[in-house]
Amino acid sequence: MPKPASLRAKDGINTRDERREARQATKQKLEETKQLEEDKAKNALIHAANAYFDAKDNLRSIDEVSSSFKKHVFPEWGENRELCTITPADVRALIQRIHTGGAPIMANRMLGRLKTFFNWAMDEDLIDSNPAAKVKRIMKEQERERVLSDNEIIAFWKACDRLGYPYGDCSRLLLLTG
Repeated sequence: MPKPASLRAKDGINTRDERREARQATKQKLEETKQLEEDKAKNALIHAANAYFDAKDNLRSIDEVSSSFKKHVFPEWGENRELCTITPADVRALIQRIHTGGAPIMANRMLGRLKTFFNWAMDEDLIDSNPAAKVKRIMKEQERERVLSDNEIIAFWKACDRLGYPYGDCSRLLLLTG
C-alpha cells in the first residue's frame, strides 16, 4: 500500500524510517557539538585556573597566585581562551609587559607561577606541552642583606616575652647568634 504524499516527500526524505534516521543523526550531531563545547569550556583558561586553585588550596600562597592571575593573566589572555592556544611568545609578551610596567621581580614571580600552573595542566592532560617551560627570567634577582632596625629588635624581644618558654627563649637565642 503506497504512503500518502505528505509522508513520502517531505524535505527530500521519502520514508518514515529515513526521517527517523535523519532525526537521530541530527540529535547525534547536536550531542557531539555540545560535547565539543563542554570540552572547549573545560580547556578554557578560567576553568583550568579555578581547578588549579582548588587543587592547590592547601598552599599558603594560593590566594596570592589567584590574585596575580586575575590581575595579569586573565586581562592579557582572556578568561575563555583555550589553554592549547597559549604559546611561548604569549608568555614572553605577558612577562615583558609586567616588567615594563615597573615590576621586574613580579615578572619573575609570574613566570614561576605560570610554569607551575602549566606543569599541573600537563599532569591533568589539559595540554601537551608547557608553553612557559623554556621562557627565561627577565632579570637576575640580587639577594639582599636584611638587618633588623633597633625598633624591630625591641618589638621582637617583647614578642618573645609574650611567647614564653621554650619558644621565646629559643627565638632570642636565634636573634643573638644570627
